[in-house]
Amino acid sequence: MNDLKFAFRQLLKNPWFSGALLLTIALGVGAATAVFSAMDLMVLHPLPGPASDRLVQIGERQGNGSLSMSALAALEANRGCFSDFGWGDVVWLQHRKLGGMAQGIQGLMVSPNYFTLWGVRPLLGRTFAKGEGVILDSTGVPENDTVIVLSYLGWRSLCGGDPKVLRKTIRLGGHDLTIIGVMPRYFRIPTAYTHFWVPVRGVPTIPRDRSVPGDWEAGVAIQGFGLLKPGVSWQATQAMLDGLFPSVAQAEQSLGESLTTDQAERGFSVASVRSSFAQSQAGYLHVLNRIFGIIGFVLLIAYLNLATQALAQSEQRRHEYAVRAALGAGRRRLVRQLLTEHALFGAIAGLLALPVAYGVLKLITAQIRPWDLSCAVPIRLNGALMALCVLVSVG
Repeated sequence: MNDLKFAFRQLLKNPWFSGALLLTIALGVGAATAVFSAMDLMVLHPLPGPASDRLVQIGERQGNGSLSMSALAALEANRGCFSDFGWGDVVWLQHRKLGGMAQGIQGLMVSPNYFTLWGVRPLLGRTFAKGEGVILDSTGVPENDTVIVLSYLGWRSLCGGDPKVLRKTIRLGGHDLTIIGVMPRYFRIPTAYTHFWVPVRGVPTIPRDRSVPGDWEAGVAIQGFGLLKPGVSWQATQAMLDGLFPSVAQAEQSLGESLTTDQAERGFSVASVRSSFAQSQAGYLHVLNRIFGIIGFVLLIAYLNLATQALAQSEQRRHEYAVRAALGAGRRRLVRQLLTEHALFGAIAGLLALPVAYGVLKLITAQIRPWDLSCAVPIRLNGALMALCVLVSVG
């Protein structure tokens, strides 16, 4: 306790120097924590869960990464290397407001296990249960009413952010859909324009070149996602998909779908979802670098000014330690006092760095257009990283 009191007195002995040094360290720690926290979540770890490295997207090489109906049916029937497989297809549902005005709302038709693959918990309610969903008729329209999960955007725009929205129905696409859940604000899959997800059982049977008229308009751009079994290699997965594709091509021909490319050039492609996310977000690294560069330049000037004052302070402390040693203070006692001062300094700098970090993180997110950013994890501060920055700064 005496060491702590003495450390406080040392800080107050030269308040201008102590305040400037604390503020400089707080700015450095806060800015570094915010930038590297954003970089970690956007580029290094964009997906939640310990199995995120096994989540892959399966598409057709000549289909812009999407799947045909025949390909989806083949993958559903032959999961092979996948412990779980799901899909999603963009759909536009007509929402009629008061006065009769109709507005197209973008969302996804998905397999019931869609959210299980992503490993994200809802903000309100629940996600789809196994086997829960609606069956589509021959035109791709649901045979009856079903349930729906809203995105944060859909919850605010369609329901006004009502916290008691669960188990209420909403009229979309000519059907009464019961709201069972709301996803967190940060979950924007596949895009920030997504308003909802509707579960569909089975495989849609709409040909790729056919549109569905009316209140329920499917985009027919199916995205397939699989969770690799533990220990399964990429080579084994690609080999399985290569062996499966000839039957897909034969099924497409029997359905009358045109094959515009040579059979040898066609096939399945498999890509890591984690790597795809990281590559799509990598374009925002220049924003982080620019913010960090500006802050770093200002801090460099501040550190240079403080360095000269620190040298003068160190000469005074050297004389102080010499006097205390002459009065009988042992080396262990002096080291303990010095460590106490550093710990107190680090604690105060860390507290001051918190609002700085939050401010810089808000600046970063303000520079990123949300509609350009697909996101499955919240961009937030990394507490362990902040603690490390504080220890390094005062060490």
